[in-house]
Amino acid sequence: MLAVIGYCVPAFIGTFGDTYLSFSEKVKFSDIPLGYQAMFKLPTLGVFQILLFIGLLETQFPNVNGDYGTGYFGQFLEEPIKSKKLAVEISNGRLAMLGILGLLVQDVVTGGSPFEVQSTVTSYTAL
Repeated sequence: MLAVIGYCVPAFIGTFGDTYLSFSEKVKFSDIPLGYQAMFKLPTLGVFQILLFIGLLETQFPNVNGDYGTGYFGQFLEEPIKSKKLAVEISNGRLAMLGILGLLVQDVVTGGSPFEVQSTVTSYTAL
């Protein structure tokens, strides 16, 4: 879900502009494109840092299926309600994965500007 938000916010609102992402390699946030092309512009240590963080999360929370023992907004739910809410959360997560996959496919097909292409299409013709 955060991936879709993280893709859309820089496209519509913008990034941090001329703030440096890496002082050692002189890379600014404005130098990084959106979508999959950003992976080729990021500094190598930045990519390593992202992968290390993902690995840390995967090893610290194995197979918990969304149940981190923190309750549901301060309430600890009984089993039938808890299972239903976890199933809904997993379904929402799967839908969000399809959303970011759709954005990335459009990014690859259009060459890095899926939002600009959608705004230029004004009508569709029936087959």
